[in-house]
Parts: sequence; structure tokens; C-alpha cells
Amino acid sequence: MLLSKSIELHEQIKIYREKLNALEDNKGALNDSEVIEASQELDKLKVSLQKMIISIRLTG
Repeated sequence: MLLSKSIELHEQIKIYREKLNALEDNKGALNDSEVIEASQELDKLKVSLQKMIISIRLTG
């Protein structure tokens, strides 16, 4: 369960990184609302993955 969830999160992070890079290239401004929204979503996904890793380490 945790392995499949971590793989899923990793894939979502990859997709959002690509989306963010494309938005940054297309918008040309880091303060564009779409760029900010994609960046925030990417941050949330990364935090979720980090929490999962910490949980796995703590439970052994």
C-alpha cells in the first residue's frame, strides 16, 4: 500500500514539475497565478511524500 502510494506521489510530482516548467516558460513570470498555483500543488505533493518517508522510517 505505502509503496504504491509513494510511486503514485512520485509520478504526480514529476508531472507537476513538467507542468510548472512549461508554465514558467510560457508565462515568463514567476508571479503569474497559474505558476503560483502549480508551484503550491507541487509543494503539497512533495510534503506528502516526505511525510510518508518519515512515517516509513519511524515504523521500521
